Amino acid sequence: MFEIMTTISKNGVPRQAAVEVLNVWIRAADWGTLRAWIQLAGSHAEAALKLEFHHINYVSKDVDALHRFYVDILKMDDIAPQNFPRTDATDKTGYDGHIKFATEGNMQMHLAEQDFDVAARNGRHINPVERGHIAFRTDDIAAFMAHLSANGIEYADYGTAFAAEWHQIFFYDPEGNIIEVHQQVA
Repeated sequence: MFEIMTTISKNGVPRQAAVEVLNVWIRAADWGTLRAWIQLAGSHAEAALKLEFHHINYVSKDVDALHRFYVDILKMDDIAPQNFPRTDATDKTGYDGHIKFATEGNMQMHLAEQDFDVAARNGRHINPVERGHIAFRTDDIAAFMAHLSANGIEYADYGTAFAAEWHQIFFYDPEGNIIEVHQQVA
């Protein structure tokens, strides 16, 4: 049993997958088969947790001036806001601040109007448009949230409150910088 737990841990298998693997072992009672299942589950867990750097979010009181700087001075390309369908904000959820987008071809910049009350309005403890954030994309947001929980990292799950096509979560790195991880949902 100790060897099983060590192998599961070494391969980064999420708790739910580990339980499934142990159930297979109990039924099969074959260590060779179990080892193969653990390695397979670990490789799937790693693939699910693979992140792609997606954008940097800067906040400003004057989004238009910030956008002009990146487009005119740094010669970045404008990205039409219509490429990012937003969820309608209410007095209790969402964000309706002014947003513009730019890119150099690979990375995106999301330039958003600073709003100190977003977290309170949405009933969350992290405000992604107070100081800005960096963002990564995943193919399995549920697995990534389980990964954060397993490592004792609290996150704010905003779901699709800000973007109609993205499920977004936000959390802090050890220095207090805000990180977004999202999954495209539509």
